[in-house]
Amino acid sequence: MGPVSNETKKKISATMKKKWLNGELKGWVINYDKTRMSYPEKVLDSLLRENGIYDKYRIERKLPYKGYFLDFAIIDLKIDIEMDGGQHYNSDKAKQHDRKRNEFLNGNGWGVYRINWNDFKFHQSAEFSNLLKFIKDYESMSNKYYEITDVIIKKITKSRKEYLFSFEEKMRVKYNFIMAHATLEIVSIDQLSKICKIPSCTIRRLIRKFDPENTILTRWQSRPTKIRCRLYDSQKEYFDSVREQYEKKQRVFVQSARDSSIDFSKFGWVKKLAPIINQKPQKVKKWMLRFMPEFYSEKCFKKNASIV
Repeated sequence: MGPVSNETKKKISATMKKKWLNGELKGWVINYDKTRMSYPEKVLDSLLRENGIYDKYRIERKLPYKGYFLDFAIIDLKIDIEMDGGQHYNSDKAKQHDRKRNEFLNGNGWGVYRINWNDFKFHQSAEFSNLLKFIKDYESMSNKYYEITDVIIKKITKSRKEYLFSFEEKMRVKYNFIMAHATLEIVSIDQLSKICKIPSCTIRRLIRKFDPENTILTRWQSRPTKIRCRLYDSQKEYFDSVREQYEKKQRVFVQSARDSSIDFSKFGWVKKLAPIINQKPQKVKKWMLRFMPEFYSEKCFKKNASIV
């Protein structure tokens, strides 16, 4: 797939913004998992608890509101407390985004208090006192208290996990995609990897998981030992099978060697026999000792034995 055009990006952006405003995006749920908080947010969360703010007001973490997530939303007063890291001040684009966000929330009755983490970490006591003063002043200016039902949140009937594919399902989808391209013309995992544009290690892992019998791998010759071994109950059984098949092929060469017109009692028989048994000359002796030991000891010329 080629690069996405700017026109397409604008269409996607407009569609996403519309869904955010309507609260249609899946997974918009309040996140109670503290482990997903950044370190600055954990510090602020701890201070709010130590000073009894959680006891006095209802505070929701990462509250979804019309396309935005509010870091610390005080529902009773409709206050949004934002803990901003350095990325919020690094570019004009980020500053403009925050400015629009503030205007939008203010227009919907929210008070926004932003904390610059770079200042907060060095002057924690003073900065937190300013926050407490802001909350107290905001409460005194407004006599209205809000309930959670007063804050417009898109209610979701399913949990976030039910909306998202599980890891198992994602792997199954990818495996089916691979198998759809694994035609009879494909002879190796590397070839399939190039066609599917999926790493060969991923293909092997998916086949091991969803095709334990390795039916597709039986027709591929260039497959690694670890994969091939899964066709057998044990690694020893696999290597015994390989050894047996090799010896079966060599029996044909044994018969060819016996039927040849080579005079094994004279020097030079090694070079003549090598092409017949499909071995290099330096491997002939080892091959003879393995497959024709008696013949070699009785009838073959040995250079070292002739030296007295």
